[in-house]
Amino acid sequence: MIKGVLHTIRIQDKLKNILIFLPLFFDSGINIEKTIDLIFGFILFFFLTNVIYIVNDFSDFEKDKINQLKKYKINSNLSYVILIISILSILFLYFYKVEIFNKYFYLYIFVFLSYNFLFKNYKYLDVILLGSFYIIRIYYGFEIYEKLEISVGFSIFFIILFIYLAFIKKYIQICVNNFDISKKIIPYNLEDIPKIKKINFFLSSVNIILIFLFIIHNYFMNINYLFLLESKNTPLEIFSFFAFFILFIVKSNQILNNLPKKDIISIYLYDFKFVLSFVLLILLFLIS
Repeated sequence: MIKGVLHTIRIQDKLKNILIFLPLFFDSGINIEKTIDLIFGFILFFFLTNVIYIVNDFSDFEKDKINQLKKYKINSNLSYVILIISILSILFLYFYKVEIFNKYFYLYIFVFLSYNFLFKNYKYLDVILLGSFYIIRIYYGFEIYEKLEISVGFSIFFIILFIYLAFIKKYIQICVNNFDISKKIIPYNLEDIPKIKKINFFLSSVNIILIFLFIIHNYFMNINYLFLLESKNTPLEIFSFFAFFILFIVKSNQILNNLPKKDIISIYLYDFKFVLSFVLLILLFLIS
């Protein structure tokens, strides 16, 4: 029963919702009231993503039968129960904490419906929409927190990062499904792998350049229009983030140069050194 619930709500995928707390890592002090609102926002997205994952399970039912990354079978009765509980919880939050229902909450729903029912089978557009789910979470959190304004450079960096991850996800789907059936699940196949690798090399290079610009911005030049004006990052934070990003790129390139057999979240989560580095980076930003 418990295993079925965890599979249905995709507990590992809930880690994506941590992006809502991103403003806390860039603020010089913690605003308790806004932090509580972020916690409620996290809870809201927990139930929202339950609804979205279950809708996706039903709409992709036939594809998931041959998708080797979806080895568990849908329990329809359990899915309906979780769906109803999640919708009722969202309605409760709406009446209890209406201020956490900002425009990005509704945008997330709109993008999901567009992706799931209209554009999922359009090559490259699907990757952009997948990346936008992460970006919307970030904007949602910043909208609630209010103290910090998202800048052009900040947005570009994370948009590129999540499109990069979306391409890795597609690459894994191709590999796990043995190339020949991948075309039946996603609009990509074996011939797309060289393109995916080239695109990701370009995307990672752009983000490394952006980090260098951020360092220059902090110590040599005033290019404020690119970055968060109100954030105060120490040299240790900046260079630690740069070191972690290089580690992330190295790990990602290892994935792209092998034939992975796990989903993207499991690959990163089961790498102890990578997870430890990520936790230490978070702690550094929180205590600085």
